[in-house]
Amino acid sequence: MPPGRFPPSSSAGRLGLKIAILKIAILFSLGLAGCSSGSREQLDLPPNARGIIIANKSLLWRDLESIRNASIAAPLRHVDVWRVCVRLDTKGAFGVYTGERDYLVAIYGVSRPPELVMEDAALSCAAQPRVPFPELEGSYLQKDKKAKPAK
Repeated sequence: MPPGRFPPSSSAGRLGLKIAILKIAILFSLGLAGCSSGSREQLDLPPNARGIIIANKSLLWRDLESIRNASIAAPLRHVDVWRVCVRLDTKGAFGVYTGERDYLVAIYGVSRPPELVMEDAALSCAAQPRVPFPELEGSYLQKDKKAKPAK
């Protein structure tokens, strides 16, 4: 056996192996913590749900011009995502209004666009108070365009 090397069965050899494994585990965990700290900081505060939904409404719903009677609840935190209940009435596939429905929208921060988690979220959103959300309605932009005459 070369000098300075201990047989694997000796306690000094096992101790050295345990220390090496511990060092690797510590370095690995520090590396993971450094990679994820930015997204955690983004999710600590409630997002501007209205602004994010307005900016991405074409990803969330099909017929934007037909949206009416929109309202929104306050964002609620769920593990690594914020969830927002949005109630609105929009036209379905046959061009007829389907009645007001609750939609559960997941907001992930700036790293990912929001997405619909649930399209018929009446049970999940029933107890949450809402406020009107006219900026989401299709007539909101039409009124704005009519108010400004062309130059």
